Amino acid sequence: MRTGKSDISGWLVRPAGRHPWAVLATVLAASAAHEARTTSDGGMDNAIVVRAARTWLAGGSPYDD
Repeated sequence: MRTGKSDISGWLVRPAGRHPWAVLATVLAASAAHEARTTSDGGMDNAIVVRAARTWLAGGSPYDD
């Protein structure tokens, strides 16, 4: 595909081939797997929200802690 550009700008506007897409998919999958493994408990923020929601549903104030 000829874009009429040369050097680096021509390389940047050219569509990516299969190899860069495969590398991107691998990196994204590895990143998602790492996050799922390290934050299996949902993280601290999720625990705070769940505790506040349970307190509110039980009739208390979620801000009392």
